[in-house]
Formats: sequence, structure tokens, C-alpha cells
Amino acid sequence: MVPLIVAVDQAPVALPGKTRTETGLLRCFEQFPGAIFVIGNAPTALLALCEQLPHSQVKPALVIGATVGFVSVLESKAALAKISIPQIRVEGAKGGSPVAAAILNGLMVLAWDSE
Repeated sequence: MVPLIVAVDQAPVALPGKTRTETGLLRCFEQFPGAIFVIGNAPTALLALCEQLPHSQVKPALVIGATVGFVSVLESKAALAKISIPQIRVEGAKGGSPVAAAILNGLMVLAWDSE
């Protein structure tokens, strides 16, 4: 069984100047740097992850960047594009949690079918 960890659940209180999701994602990255990170709603969380990656010896197995909204969406996806790690990005301002979940679900179906 593979655990599914929700970043916002890891941060009952946000660090100063950060969102709860950003804070939780940073905690997840500290504990599981080689995990698959799926970000569909929180551009600040994707930016925080991208800021940590150059300083980490362990890289995520995959980052799915499908952030949506009006603040830092394009910047978060551009930051991910500059990092050499396995990634799936939804370009432009579109995306969201349903899109990110659909991408992950599609990958799981492909993996299951290849066995």
C-alpha cells in the first residue's frame, strides 16, 4: 500500500508569511523528498517545492504541476519548467485539483495495465 498524504493536513498552522498548504508541502518534502508530488490548486506550494529542489540531494520521483488561479500560477509553472526532474505540467493558467487527480489516475491505470 502506498500512503496518500495531503499537505494542508500536515500544517494545522501556517509558518509566518506562508500558506498552510505551502507549509504542509515543505513538511512533506522534508519527510519524503523522493515521493510523487501532485499540486493542483496551490501555486505557492509549487513555488516552495521548486525553491527547495536545487538544495536537495534527493529529488521527487515525479512532480505533477497543474496549479490554477490568478496569483503566481504562471510563475509556479515556469519555475518547475526550469528544473530538471521528471514532471508533468499543465501550461498556462488552467489546471486545478481535478486535472491533477486525473493525471495521477491516468498514470496509475497505465501502471496497472502494464503488469
